[in-house]
Amino acid sequence: MKFPVYFDALWVVFCLFTCSQGQISGGKTLIKTLLDDYKTNLIPVSRQRDVLNVTYELALYQLLDFDGKTQTLNMLFWQRVNWYDTSLTWDSAKYDGIDEIRLRMEDIWIPDTLVFNDVGEYDPWKYQESVPIKVASNGKVSWLTPAPMRTICPLDVRNFPFDKHTCEIVIGSWQYAQNEVDLYCVSTELDTDKFSAPLLWQLTE
Repeated sequence: MKFPVYFDALWVVFCLFTCSQGQISGGKTLIKTLLDDYKTNLIPVSRQRDVLNVTYELALYQLLDFDGKTQTLNMLFWQRVNWYDTSLTWDSAKYDGIDEIRLRMEDIWIPDTLVFNDVGEYDPWKYQESVPIKVASNGKVSWLTPAPMRTICPLDVRNFPFDKHTCEIVIGSWQYAQNEVDLYCVSTELDTDKFSAPLLWQLTE
């Protein structure tokens, strides 16, 4: 009486193993097909004159410190960047139902977003080995990564010790014009859902 149960268990394990092996094989084939003739230095649009829309969003995670001497603010953000790559689309039915893959940053085109008033902390390639980029079958590319920044923030101590400081973060593309890559913010306000303010400072806006 125990044998059929044992046999069924083996069959289930075998089925799961072969299915997962099939997806792995399909994933390798898919990635090879997508990247074989991919050009990382070209903006991924259907026509040369098309503008690529890139959405950008920042979520403030932690305010690390404010250096009054150098007038700089050190923060940790979560960066969310999305765009559609016309060269990275596929029919999931032809690849074992795979509708989402992860790719390395170096393998595809990514926007050259820079923080213009950063003083050396921001590095979009810092997590390239540990944080891959998510790509959906419809070509949607999602680049989600931690983003440490140390930005210039001029002091305003006229109301000390109840002083308020307005610290701007200026983000844009370094080499592409707006008629090539249109980088725009999803919201005019920071996402602060995960932010925990230090005791000395309070986020007012």
